[in-house]
Amino acid sequence: MGFVIALVVAVMVAVVVAMLCFLGLIISMAVLLVRPLRGPPLRRTGPPRRYARKPSLPYPLIPAQVRSQPMTAPRQLPPAAREQADRIRQKADGLLRQRQQFATGSHQLYVAQRTATDWLPRTVPTYLDLPAGQEGTAATPDGKTAQDVLGTQLDLLESRLDEIARDLYRRNLDRLVANGRFLEERFGAATSELDLPVS
Repeated sequence: MGFVIALVVAVMVAVVVAMLCFLGLIISMAVLLVRPLRGPPLRRTGPPRRYARKPSLPYPLIPAQVRSQPMTAPRQLPPAAREQADRIRQKADGLLRQRQQFATGSHQLYVAQRTATDWLPRTVPTYLDLPAGQEGTAATPDGKTAQDVLGTQLDLLESRLDEIARDLYRRNLDRLVANGRFLEERFGAATSELDLPVS
C-alpha cells in the first residue's frame, strides 16, 4: 500500500515538473515572437541637450578691497634717467656704425656691442622690477636710493662710450693729419721740381 502511494506521488511530481517546463517553453517562444513586432527602439532626434554652464568670471574672485584698487600704468624711468638711457643707446649705435674703423677683436668694439645688446637692456628692466614707491628709499648701506644706483650705472656706461668715441676721434684725426703731411710732401716736392729753371 505504501509503495503505491509513493508511486502516485512521484508520478504527480513528474507531471507538475513537465507542465512547468512546457509553460516556460511557451513563454520563451512568445517573447521571441513578440520582440520583432515592437520595432527598433526610439531614438531622440534633434541636437544633443546641452546643460547650462555657469558663466566664467573675467577675473578670479579676490577680496573686494583688492579688486577696487585702480589699475596703474606700467612703470617708466624717471625723465632724466630715460633721457640718459636714450643717449647711451644712440652713442652705442653710432659707434657700431663705425665698426670698420676698429681693429679685429677690438675690446672697445666689444664694449659698444655689449652696451647696446646686453648691459643697457639689462640695467633698465632691473630698476623697473623694483617695487613701486620705493625709489626714494635708501637701498645701500651708504644711503643711496635706487635712483642713485641707477644713475651711477648709467654714468658708467655713458662715460665708457664717451671714452671710446674720443679715442676713435683721435685716431681718425691722426690719420687725417698724416694724410695731410703725405700730400704736402708729395705735392710740395712736385712743385719744387716744376719751379726748377730750364737750362
